[in-house]
Formats: sequence, structure tokens, C-alpha cells
Amino acid sequence: ADIDAALAEFEPGVDTKAQLHNVPVKGILDLLDPGLPPAIVTAIQKQTYRVFQYGKKSGFTRGVITSLHSSTLTLSGQIEIAPVDRKYFTQTGDSGSVVYNDSNQIVGLHWGGDHDPRPTGEKHSYANHIIKVLGAFPGLRIATNPPEVIYRTPGVRKLPPMVERVHRDLVAAG
Repeated sequence: ADIDAALAEFEPGVDTKAQLHNVPVKGILDLLDPGLPPAIVTAIQKQTYRVFQYGKKSGFTRGVITSLHSSTLTLSGQIEIAPVDRKYFTQTGDSGSVVYNDSNQIVGLHWGGDHDPRPTGEKHSYANHIIKVLGAFPGLRIATNPPEVIYRTPGVRKLPPMVERVHRDLVAAG
């Protein structure tokens, strides 16, 4: 598969919400679907289809999709994104952030970007199509929110080692 993705597992007892930086997730949108609404197809063709991401390094950024079938040195069939309001959409350290649209639907999973700026001074970013990521991990699904739901990872949450040691000493002391 032409993807660059990994899975992480929450520790037992961790509570999570299906949100993107306090924005509720409303599912996914397969940008490769031949049945996409004409307005979306036109926006992608005109390079005006807006997307967003919230990365560890860049924070919240805006971009527009410039291609659904971009190729890099390592992967093909990627979403290519140009920045809006700055010279980059993502930076090193943002890999793994989801790319989502105005409707809070996840469309991609960011994995990399240009090393060198283009003649415009911008650096474009690349994302796997979310539908391809889901296809590579059978059984994986995207949690949605609304209604607001708190998801709890099964099991009992472990205490940090220092707290666990103090708790054990207090229990032993009676």
C-alpha cells in the first residue's frame, strides 16, 4: 500500500473524545470517491478546497488541496496541500496529524512535506488518503462526535511510577 502510517494504543483507562483540537469529528470523506458532490470536485480542480490540520509543531494551519494524485520520491497517489496564510502547511514534527475539511471530516493523514521551498517560497505538504489508511488496517475506524461521547480504553489506568510507589508505601504502612 502507498501509505506512511502507524497505530498507537492508549493505555488502559484513558478517556478520549473524538475531537480535533476541540472540534468534533464528523466522520471521513473519501476524496477518491467518483461520486463526490460536484461542488467538491470543482473546488479540488480549482485548488480552492480548504483543509486544516493541528500539528504538534505548527499548531493550527490552513491549506488548499493542489492534487489528489501527487507522487514523491517514496510514495504515489498522495494528497498534496499548499499553505494558506503562511509559507508552510506543516513542519517537521507534525507527522500523524489528520487533515480535515470545513465539515470536520477527516480526508487525510499527514506524513511529510517539501524539504526546500518552491519558487513562491512555499513548502507543500503531503497526506495519505484516509480511506487508504483505513484500508491498510482492517478493523480500524474513525470515532465520530456528535453526540459528544467519551471513549474509555478498556482496563484500569496505571498510576505514574512515583505515585504508585507512594500509594504502595501508604497501603503497607496501614
